[in-house]
Amino acid sequence: MGAFDEYLSGKPAKGGAFDDYLSNVEKRSWSEAASDLAVSAASGAGALVEGAGAIGGLISGNMDNPVREAGKGAREYWNEKKSPGLQAREQGRRQAIDSADGEWSKAWAAVRETATDPALFSGLLAEQLPMMVPGMAIGRGAGVAAGMIGASEKVTRGTALGAAIGTGATLQGGDVGSSTFDRIAALPQEMFDANPGYQALLQSGIDPAEARKAVALDESRAAAAKGAGISLATMLVPGGTTVERLLVGAGMKQTGARAVVMGMFGEAAQEGIEEGGGQFAQNVGVRHVNPAQPLEEGVGDSNGNGTATIRDKRRRLEPGRVAMPVDLGFDAGEDLVPDARFHAISPGKQ
Repeated sequence: MGAFDEYLSGKPAKGGAFDDYLSNVEKRSWSEAASDLAVSAASGAGALVEGAGAIGGLISGNMDNPVREAGKGAREYWNEKKSPGLQAREQGRRQAIDSADGEWSKAWAAVRETATDPALFSGLLAEQLPMMVPGMAIGRGAGVAAGMIGASEKVTRGTALGAAIGTGATLQGGDVGSSTFDRIAALPQEMFDANPGYQALLQSGIDPAEARKAVALDESRAAAAKGAGISLATMLVPGGTTVERLLVGAGMKQTGARAVVMGMFGEAAQEGIEEGGGQFAQNVGVRHVNPAQPLEEGVGDSNGNGTATIRDKRRRLEPGRVAMPVDLGFDAGEDLVPDARFHAISPGKQ
């Protein structure tokens, strides 16, 4: 059986032509590996701009603002510039998560697939670097300002740390709100028709399209507040502020090997709870419009991604979309269930 026949079967034989093909796809040259780090960092910068636009949109009510759209476009553009090898690895991780049963299994799959693959781990850390800049800049700036008015060293460090934590929580809230808005806005019209809030807006004379946006915006703001609150609460986890302390020079509560261990496990736990809680907050908002929305959906996935020290801002493929390694000239439809790692072979990278 050839690689393409295995692909069409939906169950490629282990060790067969498909795996031989995939092993070649996942290989990267040194130049591709270096380029992927730069591209991942650029994608993270786009996500940062998108987050800033989302915060502005949640405040102003205009979620279609140019800052958010520009950031989203940049993030998607640079994601597409990743090497075929890295894209194949990312889709392989996606498949492992999707095929796991239960949220805890999905969380473990996310941790396992990321932590055991240097290409995935380094790339996702590179994406995180731009996200650390605002907390470091605002935190250090707040510390300097506190020092200029005569605050003690302890107060100065505490001010810097508090500002960094607050900045991170704000960005997390913006991310949660942004995703909630997009998910609700994509729901079918019949779900809005059954929503009391939407009907009340229509009766007040608001245009149907604007009423949809208003419902999505209200739920997004509530989800953003929950996401930010959860983020702040997770900082109480022992070791959960390790990164923030390092960024603003606030000093560690402990030293030596114990501090290293506490920092590693504390940060992993904090990120996991923060991301899982943020996903739960999204689901609550979506469920207010779509009563069939499971509250636990994606929580394990997000928890695992957070534990692996990442915030997975990449979006899943659209439902029913099946990316082919070659142009067949027809729509494959939804009946095919190929190995998801094949999705990485996108047009222009064959």
